Amino acid sequence: MSSSNKNLKQVYDRSCTRPLDPNPKKGTPSIKPSMLGSPCLRKIFYSYNKVPEDIPFPLANSRVANLGTVIGKMLADAYYKEGIGIKFRKSDGTFYKDQDGSDDFEFRVSSPELGIRLGKIDLVCILDDGLWLSEFKSIHDFGYSELKGPKPDHLIQGVLYLYLFNKAFKEGLFSHLTELAPFEKANGIRFLYYGKNKSEMKEFVVTTADEIFRQIVVKIQTVMEYSQKDTLPPKTPDYCKTCSWNKKCEKNSKV
Repeated sequence: MSSSNKNLKQVYDRSCTRPLDPNPKKGTPSIKPSMLGSPCLRKIFYSYNKVPEDIPFPLANSRVANLGTVIGKMLADAYYKEGIGIKFRKSDGTFYKDQDGSDDFEFRVSSPELGIRLGKIDLVCILDDGLWLSEFKSIHDFGYSELKGPKPDHLIQGVLYLYLFNKAFKEGLFSHLTELAPFEKANGIRFLYYGKNKSEMKEFVVTTADEIFRQIVVKIQTVMEYSQKDTLPPKTPDYCKTCSWNKKCEKNSKV
C-alpha cells in the first residue's frame, strides 16, 4: 500500500471514529428501537439509561454502518423518483434535516409510554395493494444466501415501527399529508435485503405480528422496571465480548 493510500485510510478512519464523550449528558432515559433486538436486557438497560460506553464504536462497524446508510438512501431515492415513496413533511410543509444539512424524508415515530423518543422508518410507500412501510438492510454474501425471512433483530425493530406508525396514523398525526388520505393504516412492513456482493435483493413481507409486539412491550417494561428499582437486569454472557459496556457489566456497575 502506498503512503498516499495509507493517509487516505487514516483520514477516513478519523471521520468514522466516534470518540467517547468524557462528559456525557445523562439526559432522559429512552429506548433505542435498534437496541431491542439484543437478547441481553442489561445491554438495553445501559443504553436506556444513557450509561457511558466503555469503548468507542469500532471503526469497522462504523464503515459497515456508513455503507448501509448509503445503500438505504440509494434504494429510497429510487422509490421517491418513481413516485412510490412518500416524503414526510412537517405541517408547515418543510422537511427535517440530516446531519449534513440535506432534507430528511423519513417518517418519525415515538411512544412516551414505551420510552421511545425517536424511531425513523426507512420508507413509507404506496403500492397497488395499499400503504406499506419498508426497512432496508444491507448484508454480505453469506448472510444473504442464508436468508429465509427477516433477521430476528430486524423483525423486532420493524414490527415496533409498524405498530407505532399505525397508532400515530389513527391519532391523526399524519393528517396533513394528503398522500395518506385514501388509507386508514399501513398494511404491514416489507423488509428489503440488499446483497452487497452481487447487488441482489430479497423481500420479506410481514402483515401481522401481535405476539412479537407483545414480547417487545414486555421486554421494554422489564427494562423500565429494573431502571425504576435502580437494579441491573441479568446479563447474557454469550454477548459480552461484543458489548460496549462489558467492563461496567463485569463489575456489575450501573454507571
